[in-house]
Amino acid sequence: MSIFVLNEYVLLKILSYLSDHDLQNLIQTSKRFEDFITYGIYAPKTVNLLMCSTCKNAQINRRNCSPLSFYERIRIASNWSTGRYKETISFPRKKLFFTKTHLESDKFYITNGSYLRIYDRNPNEPDSIDKSDYLEISSKNYKSDISNFVKRNEDIFIGQTSGNGILYDAESFLQTEQTLHGVNEYLTCVDFQDN
Repeated sequence: MSIFVLNEYVLLKILSYLSDHDLQNLIQTSKRFEDFITYGIYAPKTVNLLMCSTCKNAQINRRNCSPLSFYERIRIASNWSTGRYKETISFPRKKLFFTKTHLESDKFYITNGSYLRIYDRNPNEPDSIDKSDYLEISSKNYKSDISNFVKRNEDIFIGQTSGNGILYDAESFLQTEQTLHGVNEYLTCVDFQDN
């Protein structure tokens, strides 16, 4: 006798007693189990998750570049609701500034006020940032905060709220600062050219 002879309600009731680990193992046994568990158990659980919008208008497929399975959505929501993400204060400041960060496997970039600091990271220990040794790129105008920065290879372009722009050349370790626009205007994009 096959287990699929049972009606859907009875089969769902039986499967509801299994743990997620057991359900994942069962999914790997056949395509029929995979479809039944995915759409019968996991899909209804994700209907009202915060990251999936509402059940009538699921926006998650339009927001994400890579599609998430129903099980992956449940795991992410569980991580957020149980607080499994670690939060640490690495750079305490007496005065609050608008801050931008950029994280790479070997570098950590952070703005604070009118300067950008570049810290080395240990790729084997994701939480370790070497705070004793860093490169600082700062503006001559200390009253103007950095609004944003972009990076191409090792060259960095920094925009400030005063309308100034700073271009840092990593090969020569030189920085060039220039007024690009007025205070009430906004620079919306940067195009790096080869020359």
